[in-house]
Amino acid sequence: MVPTLLKERYTQVCSVLTPSQFRAYLGNQQFTATGLLFSHCHVGVQIHWDWSWTMQDLLIQDCNTGIVIAAGAGTDDPLSTGQGVGSLTLVDLTMSNMPLGISASFPVTSLYLQNARFQNVTTIVQDSATEEILFRGTATTNQNRSQTKDDDEDDEIDIPAWGYGTLISAGQKNEFIPGAPLPFPSLLPSSLVVSDPSKPFGTKLYHRKRPEYPTLGSSQIFNVREYGAAGDGVSDDTAVLNKIFDIAANLSAIIYIPHGVYVITNTVLIPLGSRVVGQAWPQIMAVGEGFGDANRPKVAVRVGERGDVGVVEIQGIMFTVRGGTAGAVLVEWNVHEGGQGWAGLWGAYPLSLSPSPLLCFLLSFVLSVFLLFFFLLPFFLLSFYFFLLSYYLLFPHMY
Repeated sequence: MVPTLLKERYTQVCSVLTPSQFRAYLGNQQFTATGLLFSHCHVGVQIHWDWSWTMQDLLIQDCNTGIVIAAGAGTDDPLSTGQGVGSLTLVDLTMSNMPLGISASFPVTSLYLQNARFQNVTTIVQDSATEEILFRGTATTNQNRSQTKDDDEDDEIDIPAWGYGTLISAGQKNEFIPGAPLPFPSLLPSSLVVSDPSKPFGTKLYHRKRPEYPTLGSSQIFNVREYGAAGDGVSDDTAVLNKIFDIAANLSAIIYIPHGVYVITNTVLIPLGSRVVGQAWPQIMAVGEGFGDANRPKVAVRVGERGDVGVVEIQGIMFTVRGGTAGAVLVEWNVHEGGQGWAGLWGAYPLSLSPSPLLCFLLSFVLSVFLLFFFLLPFFLLSFYFFLLSYYLLFPHMY
């Protein structure tokens, strides 16, 4: 059983999800989930389609089945042509007290386990289509016993790394792994991990929730619109943003960027000490000739200066370009964290909105042909009608 103290820690991270048929029924493109606890469910998690999904620091206990990876579009048919589960990565996983840990529809999906512990789990991984057991658990003789942390602890199996699917190694060589242990770097840098005795290595990957600032007053929040930024996708906001970022960092204030498109034509500096919050992913968009030369790259948004150490927190923003910007470096990051988790991005994405010249030409050509045909077709039909009418009047004896 998982200690009560551990349960309380997960409860603080997110809601404890208790009893139901499927406690989480998931399907989408690519996502990351962390710090979830599933308890006393028929199935803890079912994933019915994705491109790539990563789950970290999951605790699943006292369920009939921990995780179900369904076939195409959530069907039970392994030959389904519907969108299936591209891959599922489970890092820092703990499962306990269940007959079946993971039921997967192979070979249509890829599965990777890292730093996973299974306590009193009869079958760890099973192919749902053939019912073949790919990784036996603790109730029978375990062919993977060499990975067990302590042979005397018959109810516990630790897995450093295990995978099923296509492995791309150095040199871009593809190799199919039909369910086997994989190499794992057991010694990760201390800045990337935190202590957790419930995990096989006694550590897990560090993660930090999106920063919140509930104690700050309105005077400590700088709305860039109120200080002159337009965010209309047309006006040049370069100078305004640079000024606001500089002042706010010196005052330890929060920079709030309402939804909009903030055009920049030169480099914008987000200084050390900045805390930036976007509303519904506003865009800081680099445009203009200054970013157009691929042989002379130019930074659009620079976070800190070379050698900076300390705090920077940026969330909910998109960094984009428009038009001919082959020389744009969207984000240059220079800040090293002063402590674990002091510097980071949450929900901040670089995105190129520049269509290729060939695509623009093809779209313009297709549109021109369509408009030409659309406008000339009525005239052509009308002319043809009058031609037939005239022919009939001139040569009535032929009809």
